[in-house]
Amino acid sequence: MVFTYKQSLSLGVLLLFSMGLFYFMLVQQDTSSFVAALRLASGESGVEDRLFRLTKPLALLLPIIFYQLGVSAIQALWIQQILSWCLLAFFSFRIFHILFDNPRQAWVGTLALLFCQPIAVYGLAALVDMAGWAFMFGIVYFVLRYQHKLDRIQWLIALGLLLGLGIFVKESVLLAGLYTFFFLLYQSSTLLTKLKQYLVIGFSFFLVFVIGSGITWLIWETTIYHWVLFNQDTPPPSSLYHILLQTYRTLDVFWFLVLVGVLHYGRDRSQYGPLLSFVSTATVGMLVFPFLWHYHYDRILFMNTIFLLPLVVVGSQLLGRFQLVLVLLGGMMNLLVAFGIYKFQMGGLIITAAGMFLMFSLVFYYLNIKLKKKTVNL
Repeated sequence: MVFTYKQSLSLGVLLLFSMGLFYFMLVQQDTSSFVAALRLASGESGVEDRLFRLTKPLALLLPIIFYQLGVSAIQALWIQQILSWCLLAFFSFRIFHILFDNPRQAWVGTLALLFCQPIAVYGLAALVDMAGWAFMFGIVYFVLRYQHKLDRIQWLIALGLLLGLGIFVKESVLLAGLYTFFFLLYQSSTLLTKLKQYLVIGFSFFLVFVIGSGITWLIWETTIYHWVLFNQDTPPPSSLYHILLQTYRTLDVFWFLVLVGVLHYGRDRSQYGPLLSFVSTATVGMLVFPFLWHYHYDRILFMNTIFLLPLVVVGSQLLGRFQLVLVLLGGMMNLLVAFGIYKFQMGGLIITAAGMFLMFSLVFYYLNIKLKKKTVNL
C-alpha cells in the first residue's frame, strides 16, 4: 500500500508548512557539535568532537557525502532530516496499515505522527533526530512486515544486525529493540523458541556493536562508552514537574486521544491485540528512561511516546467521520502553539489549546452520535 496522489500532495504541503513555520529554528544549540563532527570526519583539522558525536558516525554518513559535494554543513544536515521525514512518513503509514488493516486509519496515524511538534521543530532542524526516528520505525516495520519469518535464523540475524547498525545512528533505536522484545514475548511460541530468538538477535547486535565500537576507536579514539560517561557526568538539572511537562509536549493535545484510546482499547483487546507491544514499549520507556538518562527534553522523550500513537488512532475512531478533522485540527494546534512559544514566548497557549481541543472533541463526538441515530432512523 502506497500513498495516493492526494495524500502525497498533502504530505508535501505539510512538509513545506512545517519547514516554513520553524525555519527560524534550523540552527539549534546542538547544531554546532554536529557540524564540528561532520567537519572532523571529513578530514578537516582544528575542530573538536567535544560532544562525542562521532561515536554514532552513521548519523553523519549522508551529510558527509553532501558536504563533500560542496553543500554547507548545516544544509547537509537539513537535507538528511528532510529525507528522513519522508522515510518516516512511509514507514509509519505501512506500520499503521498493518496494525489496523485499513488505509484510512493508516493515513490518520501518519498525520498524527507528523503533526507532533518534535517532528516539525527538531525533526526538520540541523540535527540528526529524524534519522534516528526513521531508522527506529524502519526496524518496527521490519518486525511487523516479516513477523512470520522470525522463526528462521537468517531473519533473526538480519534483525539483530539492523538493531546493531541503528545504535550507531541514534540512541532512540534502543526503543526499537525494546519493541522487538515485547513483540516476540507476546507471540504464541514456546519459551524455548523465544529464548533462541533473543539469543540470536542479541548476539548479532553485540557483534555489530563490538565491531562498530572498534572502528570508531581506531579512527577517532572514541566509543559509545565514552559518550555515555560524558553524558552521565554533569547532567542538566531536572524535576518531576519538568519531566511531566516535557513528556506532555511530545504529543501535546493528542494526549487526550491517547487516554480515550486506552479506555477503548481496554474494552476490546481482541480487536487491538497487535497494539500491546507498542503500549508496553512506551510504558516501560516512560517509566525507566528518565532514571537511566538525565536529558529530559521533549525531543529526546519523544522516542518513548511515539509508540503511543496507535492509541491516538484508536481514540479518534470514536469520532467516526469527524476522526480525520479532529486529528488535523489537533495537529495544527500542536504546531501553532509551538510556533507561538518558540517564536514569541507567548504564555498560556498550552492550557488554551488543551481546553479548545477537548471542547472540539466533545462537540464532534456529540455530532457523530447524532449522525448515527439519524442514519439508523433512515
